[in-house]
Amino acid sequence: MSLDDPATLSFGRFDFVHSLRILGNLVDNAFKYAPAATPIEVTGGVNGNALIFRVCDRGSGIPFAARDGVFTPFYRSPARASGAQSGGLGLSIARRLAEAQGGSLTYIDRDGGGAIFELRLPAATP
Repeated sequence: MSLDDPATLSFGRFDFVHSLRILGNLVDNAFKYAPAATPIEVTGGVNGNALIFRVCDRGSGIPFAARDGVFTPFYRSPARASGAQSGGLGLSIARRLAEAQGGSLTYIDRDGGGAIFELRLPAATP
């Protein structure tokens, strides 16, 4: 895990347990879908009025046609990891937990291949 600039860290207004659940789900998915020998990167930082956490992998990414689908309940990727058990609810629940806190959860293509899932949560001034 790395922080963009530890000196700029801020306070946030969010539910710690739910946010940890979201990040845990994203890291678990990254381990399922990325090649075994590649690192999973978790970063955190501040951008304006948002705390931003990113989980990045070097897997195959998500095809353009499936990007909205991965956040719907019971969606399962046709290219899912071999032997991966999934009910297709993780990303749907994660996005709803983010939105319930006034945040968001989005997917971004990673340069050079792979996925970036970005969790944005409201920052707060102390």
